[in-house]
Amino acid sequence: MSILKRIGSIVRTGLLWVVLWIPVSLVVGSVRELVVFGHVLPRLFLPLAAVYGMTGFVTGCGFATVMSLTEAGNALSRLKLWRVGSWGALGALVIPIGGLVAAALGGGGALTHVGFLIANLAVTAGLGAGCAVGMVQLGRRGERLTAATQTPMLPLHAE
Repeated sequence: MSILKRIGSIVRTGLLWVVLWIPVSLVVGSVRELVVFGHVLPRLFLPLAAVYGMTGFVTGCGFATVMSLTEAGNALSRLKLWRVGSWGALGALVIPIGGLVAAALGGGGALTHVGFLIANLAVTAGLGAGCAVGMVQLGRRGERLTAATQTPMLPLHAE
């Protein structure tokens, strides 16, 4: 596969993850606002969607890059779902853990709601694993449908 096709595939994966991460971010952000402040401010939806959208894009691109480097020779049918899910979860945790480390080094103001931080890590890891496994399952389904619908070409005119 040429480098441009590989980059295009990586970017498309990142964009697909954005579409999946934004709705989850709005739900998680709304729950956090309800628990911490007792109300939800709709003005926070756009910043939440932007942050989680960027996180989804970066982790989706990271996942696609890791998969293209580690599993390049394997067909989708041969990939182990637990490995794919592990790559997705680990990749998804990089940004939140980096944010926690930065918050801890910067005074720890963001570390006051430890329960929410742990829940956020769990949701992020689960979302990364789910996106990764879902993409492989979708690819496998596409392979099966393509193989099932391939029929020999019929001639255009009778001979």
